[in-house]
Amino acid sequence: MRRTLVVLAVGLLLVGLLGAPATAGPRGHGAGKAQMYPGTWSCAKGATPISGQAAHGFVVMNLTANGTLIGTLHLKGAMPGKTYDVYIAGTNIPVPGTAVAATCPATPRLGTLTTNRAGNGSFTFKVKGVPAQSAVWVIVEGTGLTRLQSQAIGLSHPRA
Repeated sequence: MRRTLVVLAVGLLLVGLLGAPATAGPRGHGAGKAQMYPGTWSCAKGATPISGQAAHGFVVMNLTANGTLIGTLHLKGAMPGKTYDVYIAGTNIPVPGTAVAATCPATPRLGTLTTNRAGNGSFTFKVKGVPAQSAVWVIVEGTGLTRLQSQAIGLSHPRA
């Protein structure tokens, strides 16, 4: 009987140790992901998808502790062979080269993304000096009034 209790106690201890998740210290708020849509938008929410409307890719953004916004945009099934200008918008987005922060208008162009024959393409960006945001979103514009925008992502600085 005593041996059974010892084996049972050791077994429960091992299950408890193996089942416990490992932690890597304090974590930040992590990255946010949002879909890309054509159509209407607002400053607070970014894209407003229309019911049944397909997304044309997504963006993933993360705000570092030093205020650098890092993002990767992936277009999927957009217009093939088209070049898009890439911008970000949101509350208090810094305008590069000035001390001014935009309330909602987009930053100057961050760069361009050209889609392949399937309408797919990627673009990575960094914007320094971004304070904690309530909403940040990506805009891509091409010729012929082609415009896609992401839904807004709420971001804040990671905890130290």
